[in-house]
Amino acid sequence: MKLALLTVVPAATAFTLSSNSQSTWLSSRLPLGREGNVDFGGNTWKPDSEKMGSTDTGDYFPEGYDPNEVAYTEGMGGSQGFGRGDRGPALPGMENLGADAVLMGGIEEASEIPAGMEFVMSSVPDGSLEMQVASNSKGGEVLLSVKPVCMGFEDFYAAFTSDSHPSFSVSLGPLSPSDLGSILSFTNTNNGSGALWLGEHHNSARDHILQADFVRKIHDLRQKKFGVKNGNMSVGLEMVQLQFQPALDAYIAKKISADEMKAQVLWEKRWSWSYDKYLPIFETCRELNIPMIALNVDSEDLSLVEVGGFPNLPREKLQKYISDPNGFASFAANPYYKTYVDYVISPSYEMHQQMGILRTTITGQQLDEDMSFPCFFSGRILWDESMASNAIKWNNANDGGLLIGLVGADHVKFCGGITGRYQRMAKDKQLECTSVILNPSLIDTRPSGSVGIAANTASAASPSGTDGLTLQLRYLKRGIQAGSPEAREASNTGGVLPLADYIVLSR
Repeated sequence: MKLALLTVVPAATAFTLSSNSQSTWLSSRLPLGREGNVDFGGNTWKPDSEKMGSTDTGDYFPEGYDPNEVAYTEGMGGSQGFGRGDRGPALPGMENLGADAVLMGGIEEASEIPAGMEFVMSSVPDGSLEMQVASNSKGGEVLLSVKPVCMGFEDFYAAFTSDSHPSFSVSLGPLSPSDLGSILSFTNTNNGSGALWLGEHHNSARDHILQADFVRKIHDLRQKKFGVKNGNMSVGLEMVQLQFQPALDAYIAKKISADEMKAQVLWEKRWSWSYDKYLPIFETCRELNIPMIALNVDSEDLSLVEVGGFPNLPREKLQKYISDPNGFASFAANPYYKTYVDYVISPSYEMHQQMGILRTTITGQQLDEDMSFPCFFSGRILWDESMASNAIKWNNANDGGLLIGLVGADHVKFCGGITGRYQRMAKDKQLECTSVILNPSLIDTRPSGSVGIAANTASAASPSGTDGLTLQLRYLKRGIQAGSPEAREASNTGGVLPLADYIVLSR
């Protein structure tokens, strides 16, 4: 199997935001345009031990990091990338990422469905839609958004089941600007509720301006659709810890200023990224009376996990962040999860180790030796679980509401972070979950430490601005050994994880 690395396709699908914005909303399989002056996620920033959450993966590229010290292919092997086999086999599906890898690009539309292909109703439908058509009309149509829309690893066909009424027909095509807007604002669903996750680069002003535009445009669409003054929506913030929710409420209620909110959430110590770059988002929420919701783990609790794992965190505090303990425990049993860990979390741990920042917890506590991988891993998944869990709590308390989560891109990609956990919790509820990565670069789609700045710059300078992005991560069926001859057979593919439902490039 040689479909490990995918490129994306220039197209002319765009969705304009506010009139003073230069941003464009794009489907991840239909990106548009490029920006030569890309902020590659943190090239000018180096963590301060008292401000850096050690368990948080990159979402930036550290200053002073020498890409020549790490070979391009190192990190592709996941847990074995640095010669150790203590956390399982090398990354499945990436064994042939060398010169013989096949690059895919372009969209080929086939008008005929292959002979013998059957369309059968799933035993567990994704949902239901009502369609009302007047008896004297020529008919009607319903737009369905098929996820993941960035699928390119396999051919995709659509049709009705054989027992459907013959008057029904289906066609595939790119989304129009209005269609995409209704999808991202959830105004095309039955009740408009769920979560939209916007994966950002914390130090990118471009990303934060884009997020502010998202918030305003979605507010306008939802207000028009549902007639609720603030659009029945909220903005969830990774950068604010749960204990500081009262400060966010006071700011939206115009009881305190932006500077007072900054002080009360201990921004400089607990987050550290430029407050001014986030300010357009906060001001937009305040203007439109959109609640801002704290999502992140309190540093004092996360530090306990970084030192001693979950057993070190008292039960009552653990319950604050993990509302679904059975689901939390079973999430790691997903057939794709090990591949996700090897591709996203393990290389991040090893990069942090090389940088020498694993001897300090998020509160600044000094450790005698590097934080162990189990503690690093536990802190990371607690971070993701907390954000997903608190988003669900807000949805449960606000029927029909949409939470827009502003989080680091690493927490969104390849389904194993916040999005997969949110979907797990929302399975029995009428809640939608959509993921977007803003202005992605090569670094965002590869294991931490495996891509140098030169390669990242070359990708951004390509005609599409996105050459070489890994849009899908392949995983194997159970029992198939990574690196074996069987692993290359298409029939042994367990599935693929999409980078995200959509990517967005701002121009």
